Amino acid sequence: FPKTIEEFGFKFNEKGELRNIETDERFNFFERKTSHRYNQKRYEALGELITEYVYDLLEKETNLKRYYIPVNAEDDEPKSFIYMSDDALTNEDKLLLIIHGAGVVRAGQWARKLIINNDLEKGTQLQYIKAGIKQGYGIIVFNTNLNKVTLNGEDIPIRVSPLNMILYDSVPNSVLKANFLTILQENKTSLLSFFQDNETPEDHGIYVWKNFVRNAKAKNVGIVAHSYGGIVTVEMVVAKEFPNEFNSRVFGIGFTDSVHSLTHQLEDDKSLLDFFKQRAVNYVSCNDKLGEPVDSFEVEDCSRISAGTDQHELTSWSCFDLLMKFLAEKYSLYGTNAKPT
Repeated sequence: FPKTIEEFGFKFNEKGELRNIETDERFNFFERKTSHRYNQKRYEALGELITEYVYDLLEKETNLKRYYIPVNAEDDEPKSFIYMSDDALTNEDKLLLIIHGAGVVRAGQWARKLIINNDLEKGTQLQYIKAGIKQGYGIIVFNTNLNKVTLNGEDIPIRVSPLNMILYDSVPNSVLKANFLTILQENKTSLLSFFQDNETPEDHGIYVWKNFVRNAKAKNVGIVAHSYGGIVTVEMVVAKEFPNEFNSRVFGIGFTDSVHSLTHQLEDDKSLLDFFKQRAVNYVSCNDKLGEPVDSFEVEDCSRISAGTDQHELTSWSCFDLLMKFLAEKYSLYGTNAKPT
């Protein structure tokens, strides 16, 4: 498949829409009507290029910097990364943590589907990042799904050293690539290694809190978490290492169609349940009007509010204004040294 979005025949226009360079049409998944496998592989290949495109936007449009993890990794060890603003660790007032859901999305994305079929505003986290910066937050963008490598079309929950990736990319054909992949897998003790403390999204969240948020000077922390990012958030709260500092610093949590379960994850911890009931809201997908209360299926849960859309992946975009207003209100109520507005 092509190596750039332009070689695919597409580009993003001024509205942030992905359009065919020649026809101005949107992306058509059904390139080959008789081969779903080809169409899916083509879609995935384009998606990987879009991931890099969004990374580039984070760096150029919002001036976020890439920080590699684990922080103590040797130069030749495999690494993941997160994005942070220049003042993420030095801003003494506010810090905003942004956490995507599960699947193929990476830092800066809410939904690949929306980026391809709608536009960058709906599918990326840029709207929240820019608003956060404007409102005086330091920013940390999590990258919870970057915990496995794809080789020969297979997702492998192990990490490959940079040298081996270079060698793999240089192998000339698919048969030899498959043989090389087999060698890597058979010799994983010496050639492959796990990302230290970042094997799962939950591990990633705890690691980022422990090694970055904990060291940040901000007295007040706000969180925006979509879908599975809600589970990651709750797991950060219940981590034995820092429950007190989480409770004392987090003034507000805006979930967007989160799939967390306070009843299951918190195990009847009344203080933590009260914390979420006071400082968190879940903007959920439903047919109700934006801002309307929505009943919960859980015995114990935070407030659930309609996100104004029945599409799961659209919730973060649809409730943006309401969520940012919610964080501002919670900051006024619970933020250290906050001045009511």
